[in-house]
Order: sequence, then C-alpha cells, then structure tokens
Amino acid sequence: MFSKSNGPSLSLRHDAPVAKRPTFGSDLRKDLAADEGRAPARYQARTCGSAASLGGGSPLQALRERSSRDARYRQQDCTLGDLRERLLLARPSKLPAGDIAEEKPGVLEDQVSEQPRPGCSQSARTQGPRLQGLRGMAVRAQGPRRRQSAVREGWCNEAMSSSLDEIDGDDHIFLRRTMRPPYERGHHSVRLVDLFAGSGGLTLGVAEACRRFGRGLEVRLAMEWDEHIRGVYDLNFGSSVARERGDVCSRFDRAVGRSPSASEERTRAEVGKVDILVGGPPCQGHSDLNNHTRRKDEKNELYLVMVRAAEVLGPTYLMIENVQGVRRDHRAVLDRATRHLQDIGYEVEEALVRMVDIGVPQKRVRHILVAARGCSIGGVLDLPAIASPRSLKWAIGDLQGRTSDLVFDSSSRLTPENLARANLLLRRGLYDLPNRYRPPCHRDNPTHRYTAMYGRLSWDEPAHTITTGFGSPGQGRFLHPSEPRTLTPHEAARVQFFPDWFTFGSATTRKILSHCIGNAVPPKLAYAVVTRLLQRTAGKPVDAAPEATRNEPNDRPNRPRSQTGKAA
Repeated sequence: MFSKSNGPSLSLRHDAPVAKRPTFGSDLRKDLAADEGRAPARYQARTCGSAASLGGGSPLQALRERSSRDARYRQQDCTLGDLRERLLLARPSKLPAGDIAEEKPGVLEDQVSEQPRPGCSQSARTQGPRLQGLRGMAVRAQGPRRRQSAVREGWCNEAMSSSLDEIDGDDHIFLRRTMRPPYERGHHSVRLVDLFAGSGGLTLGVAEACRRFGRGLEVRLAMEWDEHIRGVYDLNFGSSVARERGDVCSRFDRAVGRSPSASEERTRAEVGKVDILVGGPPCQGHSDLNNHTRRKDEKNELYLVMVRAAEVLGPTYLMIENVQGVRRDHRAVLDRATRHLQDIGYEVEEALVRMVDIGVPQKRVRHILVAARGCSIGGVLDLPAIASPRSLKWAIGDLQGRTSDLVFDSSSRLTPENLARANLLLRRGLYDLPNRYRPPCHRDNPTHRYTAMYGRLSWDEPAHTITTGFGSPGQGRFLHPSEPRTLTPHEAARVQFFPDWFTFGSATTRKILSHCIGNAVPPKLAYAVVTRLLQRTAGKPVDAAPEATRNEPNDRPNRPRSQTGKAA
C-alpha cells in the first residue's frame, strides 16, 4: 500500500511480557506462519487507525473484540493527524510512560466519532497530537483473505512520529510484498486505457490508487509495441486486459480535429466508456541524457497521439507522463497538446514532479500533464511531499548479500578495468571516480559533463535516475554502495518502486530486463496523481468529479520474483 489517510484509532495498554522480536527482513510467509494465532494480549500496544484499511481490518477488529471483554485493556478513539492506520507494539521498557495515551487523560479523548471518508475536507477532521519519540513494533495485516488474523512484525529502532514515512510506512511493506493484491475486486470499477504501456508502471499506480478507495480496476485496453515488454505487462495484468501488441498509431491514425477513421470508430466501439486514459509516449528525443538534436525526433510527435486518443475515446481524465525536456521540444508538442485539449473541452494542468518528493528513492524528475472534462482539476498536481527523501538503503538494504544464479538477482559482470575502478572507490571511500582513472574519451574531453559515470551510490541518499544502463558503470552512477558491482535488476526495480510480487518473468535476458525496468514509470507517480483525482470523487463514480478551487500548476523547477535466465 502507498496510501495515507485519516481515521479513528484505538489505544491499548497491557504490561504482559513481549515475545521475542523477529528479524525485520525475514520472509513474510515465515513471519505469518510464526505469528498466526499469537495473542495481542502479550504486548503493550497502541493502535492508530481504522480496521477497514488493515487488509480487511481483522487484526485491529480482533483487538477491539478482545479488549472489550478483557478488563485489563482500556480503549479510546482518536485521530492522529494523517497517520496511516497501524498498530504499534512496544516493550514496556521502550515505551515511556508519558507517551501512553491512558496516562495523559483528555489528550486523546473524544477526538472523532466516526471515520472520515477519503477525500473529505481537512476542516472536517480533528487533528490529534503527534506521536513523538515513540519506539515500538509496527504490525499490519498481511495474511490471505480468509486468514486475516495473521500479522507482520518489524522492529523499529528509531524514534517514531505520526508521519507515515517516519514509521516504516506502507510503502516499505508494499515494495516487499510477495503476493499480488486482487486489483480487479471492488465497487465502481475504474475503466482504464494504457497506451505505450511498457511494463505497466502507470497501470500499477492507478490500480493501487483504486484499491485505496475500495475501487476495482478494469483495463479496457493496453498497448505496447515490444513483445518482450508486453509479455511482462500480460503476466502482471493479463487476466483483465484486452491485450494487444501493436503500434498505437494503427488504432489512432488521424490528426486531432479530424473526423474519426474506421480504425478509430472500431476502437471506440470495442473499448467503450473510459474513465482514465494514461500513457508515457517515447521520450528519448526529449531527454537531457541524449544529444539536443534529438529534440527534433519525429517520435516526439507521438505525444500528440495521446491527445487524439482522448478525442476519440472521451475519457474523464487523461494523464501523460514524459521527461522534463518535453517543455523544450523543438516542435512545441506540449503547447500544441495543451491547446488541442482545451479546444475539445478539457481543462489542463501540467507540472514537473520530483520523484523524491513523493517517496520514490531516486533523483528522477518527470513531467506530468493531467486533463479533465466536466470537472475542475485546479491544484491536482500540487502533490504533498514527504518529510525527507528516502535513501537507497530504505529501498534495497534488505537485499544486501543476496546471491543467486538468476539474472534478476545478480549483477552484470564487470570488465577487469571497471572492477578495478569499483574496488578503488570502495577502498578509498570515494563516490566519484578521479578523472585520471576514467577512459581517455572521458578524461581528455573538456566538454564531458557526465561526471556521475563510474560513480558509486550512497546508502544514505536517493539513487540517481535509473535508466536502461543501470548494469553498466560507464552509463551513470550505478555502482553498489558497499560491493564492487552494479545494481541488480531486482535492486533497480525496487528503486523504480516495483514490488517484489511484480514479475519480469518474460524478460529472459539481461538486456530485456534493463529495458523493462529502466524505461518504466515509477508506479508511485501514477498513484500520487490518481489518488488526488479520486479524492475529489470519493464514494462516487469517477466520472462525476465535483468542482474544486483552481490553483496554478507547480512552478517549473529549477506473484513471485523468479526468473528463468542464468546470470551472464
């Protein structure tokens, strides 16, 4: 889960001894087996949030039922700002008396009488105190649907507050989840079309946003040209997808403003009503990582195909993802797209989004255009930022030392020269390779400005932008922080915010894997945007969005993981 919401909470206190804590990085299924049937009464506990969002609510619901029959427990309802629903368990010695709700009468009493619905105004919520300096255990429901009494534990050695991101938030659990959620279940299913779908990063983000609001997801059409990448999409979303491998232009083959072609009429009839249209058209021509002359690349015109698709299909919402260089395109595709969308009745917002601000642990900046018809989307791209950037260690620290013969969990073989460079950085504690150790083509070129090449990543900072070259030290800062190697595909996928259940099984070679992962859109981006859209339509069909106050867009900134292939 990515989600963050408000809700009532429960405070419990019981001074019975705490069971031996498990290893935080241990296998989830093993944790579940060990925790099955463990009585919550053995812990001193404090829960915050509603039962509904804890995987069906069973652990919290069970605690409520047990505590109501046990005189040793006392309970209160309250809200704690925007703290996500969770249960915190601590040893009595680790939980200062002053931080226990029952010993601070009145502070948490009568804060809220019922759970506010997602999307309600902040003024309708009562803000509670922050949990400062609390140390404890974070417990969430992770069990199968019919065995929801199972819980997952993880020891947190650092002080906690009410910020989701400071309490080993749901994103941390999401990335390590090994079972695919049932995205197709839910009321008022959101009907999605994903063009230039790639591995499915945008679809996954939309699916998670829908799941937060109890909405199902119905993928009406997903298109991707590359058969291997398309195979990855099918493995993860194929059960509900009108699968098609082909050129998007074969479906939408006329310019904006023209009457629909036979192909477009057929597509509209096959797809039907669309709530959200998303796509990330090829962006290499816009990228700052490429020569500036590629901004004249004809592929950049594919951006306008998304506009034509919106004209033909008439979705309520449109979201187009691209690199920040799209604003400087030689043919002004962004301005043309905005003008065309406004001409056919859409309100348009666009902004640059820094991935670190929304919780993705990499220094990637992406451009997002959102359009809506029949409703206002003012300020929808003013995305809330997390308290502090997430580090590389937050994302992949638990993968350190993992060895495997599978391509997915092994790094590329380095040449003797690059291995020597990696060892040099480690021995000297350097992150940038001294110029004299670089290849002559870099060392002797005064205009060469990609100093991050052959660089080492830092555990304590977000990763640099993941590209298709993450397996080569000569293509960026991709050397592991503490081992003489590059990132593995598994580590790169984590940094791109793909969970462990997401399978890349059809990508049987390292090259295909690098393209599936490096060209993907971090799902958290689509999640953040679509969550903002759905917050305005909570409890209603997605095509009935209410009006909202208009703000200007952001300022322009400165299943299992097993793979079949053997390591190369």
